[in-house]
Parts: sequence; C-alpha cells; structure tokens
Amino acid sequence: MTPTPKKKRGNYITDTYTRVDKTVTIILEDEGWLKKGRVGDLKRRVCEEFDIANRTAEKLIAAAKLRIRELMKKDRDKMLKKARLDREWVISKAKESGDVKLALAGMQDRDKLNELYTETVEHKGAIQLTNVDLKKLTDEQLTILEGIIRRGDDPKPYLISIGVNC
Repeated sequence: MTPTPKKKRGNYITDTYTRVDKTVTIILEDEGWLKKGRVGDLKRRVCEEFDIANRTAEKLIAAAKLRIRELMKKDRDKMLKKARLDREWVISKAKESGDVKLALAGMQDRDKLNELYTETVEHKGAIQLTNVDLKKLTDEQLTILEGIIRRGDDPKPYLISIGVNC
C-alpha cells in the first residue's frame, strides 16, 4: 500500500489564493455582504463554498477585504492621475482663451485635489463613535478617517469597510 503524499506547500498557497479570489468575487457580486447584519451570512456562505471551518472562513474574508482595498487603491491612483491631467487641460484652455476666472477655479480645484490646502468644516451635529479602538488603525486609515470627519461625512461606512465594528 502506497502512502498518500502530503500536500506540497506551493499547492497550499495556490489553493489559498484561489479561495481568496473566489471570496472577493462572492463579496463583489453582492455589496450587501459587508453590511453589519450580514457578516454571519457571508461567513456561512464561504464555509459552504469551500467546506471549511468558521475560523478559516473568517481569515479568508479578512484576506478578501484586504485584497478589495488594494484593488480600490490602484483604481484610485489611476483616477487621481486622470483627474490631475483633466485639471491641467482645463487650466491650459482657460489661459489660452483668456478666461482668468476659469483658470483660477481650475488651479484651485487642482490644488485641492493635490491636498495643498484643506478646507475647514463646521459640524452642525455631533458625530458619535462608540466602542471604536483607534489604536488598531494604521496611519493611512487614520488619515482617511480624519478627512471623512473634516468633510462632515458619516465615518461609519468607512470604518465598517475596514473591519471596525462601531
């Protein structure tokens, strides 16, 4: 009787990446999976899909969320490049036509896009975050959160998207 060969480490890693990619697909097919009450449903769906334990499903979901964030960051970088080029085009056309107001507005918009200055926003109401441990956030995440709060937007959707329960 021949012994069954053990799984090679390379295959294990490939299987894991395949599962992460499939989990990303599952999440992106229905954005409702990331809503507060549906996380348990997503975990069950992943458990059923791969016939795995809850803890393994949690790890796969966390890896999939990280991968989605990475993909979104790449798209964001491309969009920022395009937006900068568009602003420069508008500014050049405004200068050619002698439209000083449009040129100034284009430069102001470009500078805002490049974060050369920030606008202050006064909050009319209080934004309440309870049970949020900010020590677990990276510097980049804290910067994004600060920008959201400065704009006066609700930070809860962002916090939920990065896996912080609030």
